[in-house]
Amino acid sequence: MFSERTIGNLLDILIAAEEGSQKFHLQLARMFAHQPEARAVWWMMAADEEFIRSQLREHLLRLNQLRTPAWRRTVEARPLA
Repeated sequence: MFSERTIGNLLDILIAAEEGSQKFHLQLARMFAHQPEARAVWWMMAADEEFIRSQLREHLLRLNQLRTPAWRRTVEARPLA
């Protein structure tokens, strides 16, 4: 799934990681539903993950809009160091 080393793929990996973190924090919020303060902490962490994910998706969208076929052939073909 993530075999190419490009900025777009890096953003995909980061988005997936943020999604996993959000799910984990939501699970913790459910586990601590009986403790309002702890639940609020985990809920806010999940909200933060969603915000970060939305920012990453926006960057990926902008990157994809900038790409042209010529750009893809010359720039994206070069792997990251």
